[in-house]
Amino acid sequence: MICDIVAKQTLTSDTRKLSGGSISYLFRIHAPMILNAAFRVLRDRSLAEDVLQETFLRFYQMKDRVDEALSIPGLLRRISINMSVDILRKRGRERSLQVDEEEDQGSMPSVPIAQVDLNEALIVRELLERLPSVDRLILELRYGEQLSYAEISQALDMTIAAVAQRIRRGKNTLRREFESGKKGAA
Repeated sequence: MICDIVAKQTLTSDTRKLSGGSISYLFRIHAPMILNAAFRVLRDRSLAEDVLQETFLRFYQMKDRVDEALSIPGLLRRISINMSVDILRKRGRERSLQVDEEEDQGSMPSVPIAQVDLNEALIVRELLERLPSVDRLILELRYGEQLSYAEISQALDMTIAAVAQRIRRGKNTLRREFESGKKGAA
């Protein structure tokens, strides 16, 4: 408890003076958010855990250059998403971006189940998996991670118009498939 209080005081002063205790505190507080963000992009828990560790390593290495006005959680999320997208690009060059069913076993749902009926959440999750990987990634960054069009466009090196078009196309595809599934079940 006392360590947390000291770490909070250290965090509110100068980012360049972050100590090991402060980094430990940041890790405890923000690790779940970062792990979830990386997992949503990568769809692989092991890679997401690697990104989590690397995110804090990069943050610690760049602490002298961090502007104090920046949001630390926002910066940590940005680092993790950028690293995750870089991994996807690298894997895309090595093989197609299609995710194997084996990698999806045990995956965490990105649909907020508390807000939706469990059956509908499972249906939406399945429909998301059918989308092209880039469209799925963009939708998850937009609605799962609450990133703006500009942030997505920067992370994926696309124009904002292309991001908007893919979001619109993905939502329309999901809506069409969902409604046709409901009609087929009735």
